[in-house]
Amino acid sequence: MPASGTSQTPQIPPGEPPEREWHVVARGDRDGGAPTTDLRRLVVAGVAAVAVVLLVVTIGTASVSRFLAERDAIANGTQTADLLAAAAIEPRLTPTLLAGASTALDELDEVVDTRLGALGVIRLKIFTADGTVVYSDERRLVGQRFDLGAVERAVLDHGVTRAAVTTPEGRENEFEAFRGRLLEIRRPVHATTGQRLLLEVYGDYAQIEPRAAGLWRTFVALEVVGMLALLLLLAPVLWWLVRRLAEAQRRREEALRASVVASDAERRRLAGTLHDGPVQELTAASLTVAAAADSMRAAGQEQRAATVDEAGVLVRRGIASLRTLLVELYPPELRGADLDDVVDDLVEPLRSRGIAATAWVEPGVGARLGSEQVPLVHRVARECLRNAATHSQAAHVSVRIARAPGHDDRVVVEIADDGKGFDVRETMRYPREGHVGLAVLADTCRRAGARLEVASAPGSGTVWRLTLTPEAGR
Repeated sequence: MPASGTSQTPQIPPGEPPEREWHVVARGDRDGGAPTTDLRRLVVAGVAAVAVVLLVVTIGTASVSRFLAERDAIANGTQTADLLAAAAIEPRLTPTLLAGASTALDELDEVVDTRLGALGVIRLKIFTADGTVVYSDERRLVGQRFDLGAVERAVLDHGVTRAAVTTPEGRENEFEAFRGRLLEIRRPVHATTGQRLLLEVYGDYAQIEPRAAGLWRTFVALEVVGMLALLLLLAPVLWWLVRRLAEAQRRREEALRASVVASDAERRRLAGTLHDGPVQELTAASLTVAAAADSMRAAGQEQRAATVDEAGVLVRRGIASLRTLLVELYPPELRGADLDDVVDDLVEPLRSRGIAATAWVEPGVGARLGSEQVPLVHRVARECLRNAATHSQAAHVSVRIARAPGHDDRVVVEIADDGKGFDVRETMRYPREGHVGLAVLADTCRRAGARLEVASAPGSGTVWRLTLTPEAGR
């Protein structure tokens, strides 16, 4: 059998493979399996979910808090307007004030001025039905006439109260020093003569901000406390579920290992049966046929001897095929075996199937591997090559073993094919029933302290990469 470096098939040059998205199958840290990683991912996912929920709650409660604060401020402003109207304004809406007498206006100014600041009112106006200002704490507006809007007309006509957050506009606000949003309450008031007038009270919107902030802090505190309480209640249940999942995965891995052991035992049994039965019988038949051909040739029966020789060739070919099958079923003892021979034994069955199989082993790299690592290379490469031959529909397969670039203390084994590839994430997350090769490889490499990665995608072939630290196997 030709050495890997001198094979008749094209050699694989050393060097870095093309850029790929690698997925870790086994981390090479003897971490004991996936449950720890799954638990870590679960914790990270839980923390991320809590953070997202808190962010959504924070944003949502900010809007709700402002809305509730405005509603509360409107209710308070309405009560303030009612208080002003009943206690301070309506008793002083006399015919003298409606006529614009200065003494009546000064008397109402004195009463209003003492109450505006205490009640959070920054402007007050009283209109008649035709829009004339009969009183305002801004004296320059008194006596001016303005067109009343639909809201003002509804208040006067139907005797209802209207309150809203508005931005003051129009000529009646030309003397206002304040800008921005205000709390505006419009309500009817009655003069001592029974005449219905319109009272407009403007409250400072700034008072809403601390109320909204207080409500927001209350809501957020309640949400956080509630969420933490829920997490504390769910933590034992989640922990129990995680332990159950870890135990289920451990049992599954044990079942996989048991299936591998049973498979190896069955392979040994089949290999022994073939070796001791058909192979021996065919070998004896080959010797008998050769002897018969020699006898016929000695008797001058050249034509018959040639026919028997052809039969002997076919028997020997059958023996060679059976011996190749025996190596596939149960390889010989590999500890101390030459790495070139091991690789050639692996790729030869693919060549017999018509697959262009190439191999390249960096000179001297085999001596860097420990006695336990050559069997590991054989097992991983055999499984990967078997998958390539069985499932990938590949036309070309290559095996490359060399030192890792930039890491003289590491050896990298790469098995690549140009087949149909597969979705690695989907396969690792949801393995198909009965397809245990990936899990077996992961468990084997993990226990040996080797790192195994795979790069593949539908339609782009597959590359397996096994990374070994030689000291770990010596």
